[in-house]
Amino acid sequence: MVMYFVMDMLEGLPGLPGLFVACLFSAALSSISSSFNSLATVTMEDLIKPRFPTMTEARATLLSKALALFYGLLCLAMAFLTHLMGDSVLQVALKIFGMVGGPVLGLFCLGMFFPWANSTGAVAGLLSGLGLVFWVGVGSIVNRGAGTKTLPPSCRAANASAHLQEVLWNVTLSRPSGLKRLYSLSYMWYSAFSCLSVVFVGLFVSFLSGPLKEEDVAPGTVYPCLGKLLCFLPERLKKKLCCVTPLGHTLAAPQKEMNSLTQEDGEPAEAQTLLIERETNV
Repeated sequence: MVMYFVMDMLEGLPGLPGLFVACLFSAALSSISSSFNSLATVTMEDLIKPRFPTMTEARATLLSKALALFYGLLCLAMAFLTHLMGDSVLQVALKIFGMVGGPVLGLFCLGMFFPWANSTGAVAGLLSGLGLVFWVGVGSIVNRGAGTKTLPPSCRAANASAHLQEVLWNVTLSRPSGLKRLYSLSYMWYSAFSCLSVVFVGLFVSFLSGPLKEEDVAPGTVYPCLGKLLCFLPERLKKKLCCVTPLGHTLAAPQKEMNSLTQEDGEPAEAQTLLIERETNV
């Protein structure tokens, strides 16, 4: 639409429409090339170099260029598949973001709000969320492509209205059932569906494989949301459900130990407390 507007409004000025379109394409290509280079760099640093630490710099450069080329070809293949889907580019992009971003959001929620979730549960939840949401997304595309039927060409003008009423009646009465009802899930719900799947499966696997204990959880990395939501429960049951101590309470024990040590050494405890507060401020 922007290109059509430029070519329509600036067609009387020679050279300016081409310059504008060239700048637009150069901006798009710069964003795409930076994305390819970032993907290649992340793949090299996180997946390949830890497994092959003795790789030379020349071979690593060549492999990173090959990875950038591979991601470019993959992008072209995805663009071709987007054309075959029949949906708009925005809808396909939201589908992909929902199928990929939802499990990642569920993984972060599992790690931040549930202190008993372990690494086994996190990996199992992530894989199950990805599998479920890709199953629903791909199944909706395949099911919609297989269920589309064209009207017979031998419809005459005499019974066109009757045939149209019959088709509309059949469409309104035929509701999806079974797997088709799952495939009819809107793409706007992919993120929520996959996020909840990751959380539930991750918690279930964590309880089966052994949840984390309070001493294994790093204080300050988990927000005990159940302790805030279930404030009406007894303190003993709430401690079992929320097995993590906030960061502010963990500093009290070291301060007490240091105060006892300074009192044994003969130094005043107030001066040591001021020193601790000063170091904390710095």
